[in-house]
Amino acid sequence: MGAYRIQRRIGRVWVSRLCCAIGVLGFVAFAALFAYISYGTKSFADALRNPRPALQVPANWAPNMSAPDRTKYSRYFAQAAFRERGELLKYIDGGGRLVDFMPTAEDRLYAHFP
Repeated sequence: MGAYRIQRRIGRVWVSRLCCAIGVLGFVAFAALFAYISYGTKSFADALRNPRPALQVPANWAPNMSAPDRTKYSRYFAQAAFRERGELLKYIDGGGRLVDFMPTAEDRLYAHFP
């Protein structure tokens, strides 16, 4: 509208220039918003496509827990990592050593990884 007013010399010049400036700024803002959304969507899609590996439980994990609880919860963590991602982690046994998680038939049945 501002360019039309400038070309036809209708009304005040500063109003026409202001309309042009607002139109250009609106276009630039829209382009910046589109670029921001595209970049965010790309990084989100990359995170879904290539997730970070699950964290391995360290041998000194939760020292204030009792040994049976440490074994139980670290095994749950390793079991969840296998069922959700297919990753074989280690868990803490009763003696405080890291032991490889061996999935059972039930774990394989409920696994959700591709």
